[in-house]
Amino acid sequence: MKQRRFSAEQILLEFNSRSKLSELISRFVNLKPRGKQFVGKCPFHNEKTPSFNVNDEKGLFYCFGCKVGGNVISFLQKYNNFSFLESIKYLSDFLGVDFHNDKQFVDDKYRKKLEILSEANELFKHSLTKNTFAQKYLFERGILPGSVNVFQIGYCPDDQTLINYFKKKKNISVEELIEADLLIKNKNDNFFGRFRDRITFPIFNYQDKIVGFGGRTINNSKIKYINSQESEIFKKSEILFGLTQNINQIRESKEIILVEGYLDVISLHQRNIKCCLSPMGTTLSVNQLTKLWNLCDIPFICFDGDNAGRSASKNISEKILEFLEPGKSFKFINLPDLEDPDSFFKKNKISDFDNLKKDSVDLSDLIWEIIIGSFNEFTPELLAKVDETIKLYSNKIKNKAVSSEYFKYLKDKKNKFLWEMNVIKQKEPLLNFSKKVEENINEKLVIVYAIFEIDIFISMIEEVSKLNFSSSNLDKIRNDTIEVVTNDSSSVDHKKKYLKNKYSQIFNSLNRLYETHLKNLENIEKINFFKQIINNLKLPDLSNEKEILKKKILECTNTTEQNKLINQYDKLISEIKLIKKKNLE
Repeated sequence: MKQRRFSAEQILLEFNSRSKLSELISRFVNLKPRGKQFVGKCPFHNEKTPSFNVNDEKGLFYCFGCKVGGNVISFLQKYNNFSFLESIKYLSDFLGVDFHNDKQFVDDKYRKKLEILSEANELFKHSLTKNTFAQKYLFERGILPGSVNVFQIGYCPDDQTLINYFKKKKNISVEELIEADLLIKNKNDNFFGRFRDRITFPIFNYQDKIVGFGGRTINNSKIKYINSQESEIFKKSEILFGLTQNINQIRESKEIILVEGYLDVISLHQRNIKCCLSPMGTTLSVNQLTKLWNLCDIPFICFDGDNAGRSASKNISEKILEFLEPGKSFKFINLPDLEDPDSFFKKNKISDFDNLKKDSVDLSDLIWEIIIGSFNEFTPELLAKVDETIKLYSNKIKNKAVSSEYFKYLKDKKNKFLWEMNVIKQKEPLLNFSKKVEENINEKLVIVYAIFEIDIFISMIEEVSKLNFSSSNLDKIRNDTIEVVTNDSSSVDHKKKYLKNKYSQIFNSLNRLYETHLKNLENIEKINFFKQIINNLKLPDLSNEKEILKKKILECTNTTEQNKLINQYDKLISEIKLIKKKNLE
């Protein structure tokens, strides 16, 4: 007897008459009875005291904390980022009934492809256990057996093995394998396996169904990575690789780190960073953006530390602007030059990565860097252009409240930038400057010279070594850099690279100081500026020494000794006056 097929309206009626909303929601939220209702901690925001309520009689849920509420469809759409039809399909599976709609959202052909891909994944996993070369490749890449299991990594055998497997086990034809994108037909009507002799990575949709594969060559193929072709079931713009494996940790921690590729996700997962996802590339679709923000208010983006990765981060930052809403944003983790997540962790610890996260760049600051980086000069007419550019970027944001805040923030950044630039040109004393702009600015600038202007740093290293730093951390870095530049026999370029890598966790903040304070100066100006910084750092010690001498003079009873102290005091006063005079020149 043919099973009855239900429409969307009938499935909703069936659910309301046969099931309780609390039964479905309890699959995702730990609910406890309270009177006629059920309560639990809201899955849509962080809270300590449960304020999420489910009323079975009304078939509604509501959170008194974040004010989110609705019916079963609202919950599925919000929690799983489902469309209406995807929510209906989920309910049909929950009820065990067959769903039918005029658009044939889930037709036989669609189901068949999903079945074939699922079965192919079983074959690939089994084939990996039989292929020692593929296993050796994974071992050499540092992919552990546990990750092979969690991410269901496999190996695609030769074409005939693939064809025979499906023919014998499922009676599936070559044409159906071509339709499922496991085989490719060329112009001569010959076919070959899309993933033949490749490590395979199953790609899941938001409903945890395998909709395609990624393949990595283990031979000398010029094409290292390939993915399934776009189809009605595989849409890269609707995929976030790693979501199936990491969803529970993401929901618990409310944190996401977006990386470029699936091997990055796997590498970080192995290091117990189980909140990483990949858009399988360096672009973000609106669908992926919405999904990310449904799971986390401010995800991190951590692309490779090369020009392509940094350029991709900037492109994404500009795309994100249009969709910003209050409380939603992104932060950008900057890896050291030429590093990707995998290579970074081979040289560094988890704590080093945590430092990079702490030093991550806010979206608003990255937008400012993009704006100011597009100008080389700051004449009056170009400053007017900066204002226009700020307005252009702010107007990209559809939300008026966020757009207004961005405009004010970027204008403020411009004013501060110009003020700092004018201070340098006018050579105002950096002691006052440091109080207005940044704590320990002079000490930080010494480190900037050590990394970005190492020749000037070496030329004055004796004076630098005598300075007293108020920051113990900066003092340690100063001493480390002195040791590197004096004891290391390598080239200046090698020393620069070594120092940049060693202090990668603070490199971005140092680089920003270099951009605002040194980049536009001539070499002679840089030298004079460094002398001024050294003098500024000497002043506090000289002033203290002056007060100590003054006290000794007053307390001294021996005339000869007192005259010696007075001579020292006069010399000290002269040195202090000379430093102050140079600062004001």
